[in-house]
Amino acid sequence: MDPAGGGDSTRSAARGLWSSRRLTREYNVRLSVYEKLEHEALFILRGACGKFGDRIYSVKSRVKSLDSITQKAQREEMVAPLELMHDIVGLRVVCLYRSDLGALRDTVSDSFQVLEIDDKAGGQSDPTVFDYESVHLKVTLPAACGGPRYEGLIDQPFEIQLRTLAMDSWATISHDLSYKKGWDIPMELQRDFHAIAALLHLADKHFDDVYKHVNKQREAAMTALSAGKPRLQTKVSPYSVAAYLRWKLPERKPVLDDSVGEFSQSLLSHGIRTLGALDRQVDSGMPAALELEQTILKGVGEPGKQFWFADLGLARRAVAAADPSFEADKTARATTMLRASAIESMPITLDVFTALVGSLQGEASGALKCEGNLDQTRAFLSAVRGVDVDAVVQWLEEFGGYCDCEVIYNVAPLVLGDGQNASG
Repeated sequence: MDPAGGGDSTRSAARGLWSSRRLTREYNVRLSVYEKLEHEALFILRGACGKFGDRIYSVKSRVKSLDSITQKAQREEMVAPLELMHDIVGLRVVCLYRSDLGALRDTVSDSFQVLEIDDKAGGQSDPTVFDYESVHLKVTLPAACGGPRYEGLIDQPFEIQLRTLAMDSWATISHDLSYKKGWDIPMELQRDFHAIAALLHLADKHFDDVYKHVNKQREAAMTALSAGKPRLQTKVSPYSVAAYLRWKLPERKPVLDDSVGEFSQSLLSHGIRTLGALDRQVDSGMPAALELEQTILKGVGEPGKQFWFADLGLARRAVAAADPSFEADKTARATTMLRASAIESMPITLDVFTALVGSLQGEASGALKCEGNLDQTRAFLSAVRGVDVDAVVQWLEEFGGYCDCEVIYNVAPLVLGDGQNASG
């Protein structure tokens, strides 16, 4: 019998209260260490992931909140949660392609001391079940991190999660619906809920298949390049053009960004479909392109400089010199795309815009005095019911309409067509 008269339940409640107070106190004491560890680990991880380039969607981190720790400790009946939880400091790498997960695991292993690996992406025991997928690594900072800066951090474990974008989408939403908020998903919805996981798994695989196919194209192009002259009957593609440029213009700086893809699309749109056709155009226009380069160098006061254009720039100008319609086609395509963008994003109806242009043109033929602002435009729009004037002004400025005159001479031809006015 309890001499205090409270029984076991009183002692249990007292122990629970003490544990809660202790957890709060110790968490607050350790919080600065957790935050320093998060900062150091994130710096190392981002640097290590840099070699993956745009294939990394995000690298994020967080320190688990006291409330989250308390809930997890109660749910899992932990006696010493700050000692047992290794994900108080957590980092997450989200990549685009499933095939990069293995390389990311290796990267983390090279950059940190790995204590445990829990592969929930590649180690599903039941192939008929589609559920949470992620790679979890329990790690500490690398042994190379020594000295006063890392005091108290070096032996503190933390977690790094590796996911694809599809995995992260399902995990984030399912965590919010079922785990974090404790909602009970009805049986009739659970089948659909897990079917979503299966669909995302399938999408993940197909994205990866396409990515691998593109890589094979690139590798084939690079192999052809290393073997010498590329096969000129090869179809124009970003990778075949990149290989061609390295062969044709080896002394020039290579352009490795999306511009090669844009150039390839321009060639195809213009009817240049093979590397042979491209090579003939480049040979034909090269003297003029080199002459243009020397003119530019003289104009900027660098006549002694050997090169100005990178490989792509020189090839583009050679093609344009061989066939002037190439640049005209490019300009027309750019204008078409810009016009489509302007019309799609227009925050007013085409009728209202036409009326605005007609009003400004009427003023221009009379007493319109453009003061370098949009006063007349704002006055017209303010009189139209239901129009968000600020939104329209922002849209006009985005497409070159910074004053009343520029609405007429820049935006109107873009939206209504060159040579057209409000009356057609």
